[in-house]
Amino acid sequence: MGTYQTKRIDYRYKEKISVYKRTIEYKEDGETSTDIALSREKYENMDKRKKKKSDERRIRYYKSKSYELMEIALMNPDLNVVITLTFRDSVTSYDYALGEWQLFLKRLRHSYDFPLKYICVWEYQRNRSQKEGIENGGVFHFHALMNTGFLEHKKLEKIWGNGFVWIEKIPDTARRETSIRYVTKYITKEVVYRIEHGEDVRGQRFFFTSNNLNKPIETRIPGLMNLEDIIIEQLENMIKDGFYDIKDSNGKILNHVDYVEYKK
Repeated sequence: MGTYQTKRIDYRYKEKISVYKRTIEYKEDGETSTDIALSREKYENMDKRKKKKSDERRIRYYKSKSYELMEIALMNPDLNVVITLTFRDSVTSYDYALGEWQLFLKRLRHSYDFPLKYICVWEYQRNRSQKEGIENGGVFHFHALMNTGFLEHKKLEKIWGNGFVWIEKIPDTARRETSIRYVTKYITKEVVYRIEHGEDVRGQRFFFTSNNLNKPIETRIPGLMNLEDIIIEQLENMIKDGFYDIKDSNGKILNHVDYVEYKK
């Protein structure tokens, strides 16, 4: 087992340093443990209180993932368009919709010979109006940040082959984060809706990413770094500083974290 009390995350455009009050233990490369998996209770066997706690953890997890994807998108300035794909007809099957998304990627790669980068989330719209061409039932949408640049609408619609497409350039300004957040928010939106309506959220992926994205580099440091010194050193580059508590499912505080973020 390894230990650390400070964590540095390099996002290319910024750095975040977190200092933990209590030492964190983690598994070294090659170490494995089956204790957690063996002791984890199945959701269907939980009582009402445990299910509620499990649902709350799941929502927190996807909120964290939504934020993480936004950070990754900001690290990849070549993600320059938002592409939305939807079906002409009512499509309620997750497996079918996912299959069509994968076929779209294959056709897109075949049509444009360059390394495709993307972050994609899906939305299930339950009440589509007749004005939009769907009379009955729900329909899946895919919202994707991509590096294709602006593509001709007719050609993109042909590649999709299932109905409607929209493409919009992501502004290379302060509005870039807003455009990215618009896409990543659909992860939490769908998960929260399903949990609140008693629907199962296990066994489905709520986002998809290509393997060639730039991602944060995390460094674990055994000792404590002095955040006050860092703030003074990075005063002109400071983004924010703060603190938060890490709690277990019962609200008990497990650790305290102070952090700073600054531009590189």
